[in-house]
Amino acid sequence: MLYGYANNLIYINLSTGNVEKRKIKEHVARQYFGGAGLAAYLYLAEFDINSEPFIQNSYYFYT
Repeated sequence: MLYGYANNLIYINLSTGNVEKRKIKEHVARQYFGGAGLAAYLYLAEFDINSEPFIQNSYYFYT
């Protein structure tokens, strides 16, 4: 099932309380099929390699 994630991601900014619902692009869902593959892709797509440890980096929770 390609859209087992309901084709959505929820991004929550813990500093502001802002909640944003984003769609998973179809090519991403096909290429990174499965929870671990999709989680790795999303982490690497959002990760800022120049940020200080534990300051600007995001926390990711995948179920």
